[in-house]
Amino acid sequence: MFFYVSAASILIGLWLTSEDTITSQDTADSENTLTGENSMSVTIKGKLILPSAVSFPAGSSAVVKCVDSSLMDAPSVTLGTINIDISNTGSVTELHYTLQATVPRPGEFSMSAVINVGWKRSGDGKKWIQKGDFHNDTHHDIEIEEGVTQYESDVEVVQYK
Repeated sequence: MFFYVSAASILIGLWLTSEDTITSQDTADSENTLTGENSMSVTIKGKLILPSAVSFPAGSSAVVKCVDSSLMDAPSVTLGTINIDISNTGSVTELHYTLQATVPRPGEFSMSAVINVGWKRSGDGKKWIQKGDFHNDTHHDIEIEEGVTQYESDVEVVQYK
């Protein structure tokens, strides 16, 4: 099969044989590779800031993520996640976390958090929040710089109603 792509009046030919099949997975892997020359491991510490003092019952958990949402019209890529058991936590206005993430390059990424009150989300991801839980409803940027491996990023959460 022979394709022509026009770009700035230049024709480029791409020859694919029957053995050279490009799949969306191949493309995703090449675009989302975390082992590139500029990738680095970072530690992000911070607080989940609650709107008021809350006591968490048995079975409560918090999930904090660092994600790359820079690709337009594409799902975000999770770069690091921490699941925290916050069962039987007394009355608090903030929860502390430490997260390890591998970022593909220096740049702007975002932090997100969900606190499940009295339950923990299942591994299938279908149910991730319910009434009475907490989540961030605004974007929380984190700017990763080359050569810097320690960061602080607080995430404000609101109650899901």
